[in-house]
Amino acid sequence: VRIALFDGRKRVSQRDIAKAFLQQWMGIENPIEEMAVDQRRQIAIHEAGHAVAQHYLQPDQRIVHLTIIARAQSLGFMLPLDEVEMYSYPLRRIVGGIMVALAGHVATRIVYGEDWTGAYSDFQQIRGHLRHLYLLGYFGPPIREVEMDGGAGKDDTLLIRFWKQLEGEVEQLLRMHKDELLSLAESLLDKSELSHDEVLALLGSNVEAAASEPALDWYQLRVRERDREQATATFMDKRRLDGPSVATDSSGDQV
Repeated sequence: VRIALFDGRKRVSQRDIAKAFLQQWMGIENPIEEMAVDQRRQIAIHEAGHAVAQHYLQPDQRIVHLTIIARAQSLGFMLPLDEVEMYSYPLRRIVGGIMVALAGHVATRIVYGEDWTGAYSDFQQIRGHLRHLYLLGYFGPPIREVEMDGGAGKDDTLLIRFWKQLEGEVEQLLRMHKDELLSLAESLLDKSELSHDEVLALLGSNVEAAASEPALDWYQLRVRERDREQATATFMDKRRLDGPSVATDSSGDQV
């Protein structure tokens, strides 16, 4: 009602309701009037990257709003919501969320050839997702607590490899859909914000989109690696027990 009154109207529209929801969820709009063109474009590329990844990796959600208008501490955001209430879900959905969070950073790197600021909160979110996956047993039995913001730990190598693997998969996805990425970014630059219908008009329906496994089954990958490590260790132990091998000629005499 307040939004309609401020706009000089006596009736509340669906758009007013949507704006009120966004204000409640993300804060009041605080547009930056004097922003350099290249910075505004980078923000558009970043948010378009999130949207493209979300569209193809999480088809059970819908993008309800995409914007490059600043609110609170955010210079822009992509807001997805579940199509149905989720009370439990497969762990690969969390992996998909990590990939979506990586996509803004990766999109900027693809377009500009270098990293920019702007991914700080995305990386915070990713660290939370990684800890969640670890404690749910995605990387193997969660036999101990893990702290993502503490010092270096023995799980760091595993998590860094996993992060880099997902980053590579996101880059491959965005390069495959680069035309859509750029088209979405240009539309954001023109309109500053896009609704669900406007995003779908540019990206197409994702109802038929196959949400391919966002990553290898990391637990199974680690099992295979451990099997190889154990086999190698067993072989080396056997060689040590048998002693050094001795070459012989065809007659059986030592060379």
